[in-house]
Amino acid sequence: MKSLITRYNQKVKRRGLAGLDTAIILIAFIITASVLAYVAINMGLFVTQKAKTTISKGEETASTALTLSSSVLYAVNYPLNSLSYWIYFTVSPSSGISSVELSPQTTAISFTAASSGISLSNIYI
Repeated sequence: MKSLITRYNQKVKRRGLAGLDTAIILIAFIITASVLAYVAINMGLFVTQKAKTTISKGEETASTALTLSSSVLYAVNYPLNSLSYWIYFTVSPSSGISSVELSPQTTAISFTAASSGISLSNIYI
């Protein structure tokens, strides 16, 4: 039987065809595995970046008890534009905070106007 198969393969010239089929299948498996590994690594990096963004946003929110909830309004001495009479702004508690004590002993209010070079700290009236 073996000699019959050998004679048939010599007639048809199918000597190395079995090895070629195996090589093609092996290459297909390697390409598929590399694509799947690439997708898995990219998804892992994407999830890591999203987690980092979420953590930093949560820390930012948790570290601030009050947030600015409207525009800042102020009145100045109109002809001279030198002195401010008042500054008005609305603050509200950050998410997850029910109330904030706003007494001079527990609250520090600071004002910074970078364009004018003004920086006032602990101005509570």
